[in-house]
Amino acid sequence: MQTIKRQMSLSSGLRRVGTILQRKHTVNPNQLKWYASIEFLPVRNFYKILDTEDLRWLLKGVDYEMLPKIDFSLDEVWTNIWEEFLELSKDRDYKIYFDGLRRLAKTENLYELLKAECFTLYFRYNQQYADDLLKEGITLNINSRSEYLESLDLAITRLNKFKTQITLLDKELKARVPKGKTNFEDLVFFVEVYQGFPINIDTLSIKRFVLMLNKIKEENGKRKN
Repeated sequence: MQTIKRQMSLSSGLRRVGTILQRKHTVNPNQLKWYASIEFLPVRNFYKILDTEDLRWLLKGVDYEMLPKIDFSLDEVWTNIWEEFLELSKDRDYKIYFDGLRRLAKTENLYELLKAECFTLYFRYNQQYADDLLKEGITLNINSRSEYLESLDLAITRLNKFKTQITLLDKELKARVPKGKTNFEDLVFFVEVYQGFPINIDTLSIKRFVLMLNKIKEENGKRKN
């Protein structure tokens, strides 16, 4: 009986510990804040996003080893940060990659929209949906029900051009994808050697880091001339 009581006590204790740990890593969504500019986003967080594509690294003051779940999008915030980075760094490779990423997203969204509209048009005619197809050179024949359905079947077939574009864009992006982790480690080492002292990538903003790199590149360029 004592053994059973001890086991029950141990089990209860473990549950309490588990609850405490769970509370420790639970974050109130209303209390979450995030970095919205390269002026404040730490270097490590920036390159972690490039490596993992996890935008929760934009969050402030959280346990980065146990990132909280979020039910809202940070895509627009990251887009603004990325554009700030491109403008400041003048990094052509990243700009080409990002432009391709935006083209891919735009093509995917348009394809999904038109496909959904075509599906709806099988059940009822909608002038706005028909106009959206017309913008892509796809005309619907509304002279008769049979001709209308045939033109919709043709429209679905012609939408396959978007699938081809998506496949090609995806291959192009994979060939150009920047190796964030390798670049990050090399760049940090490069700056530390040049500056002659270590830098704190957890507090140094990506803006300050890029300005350091720009200055080093500028000074090296002057030496070569």
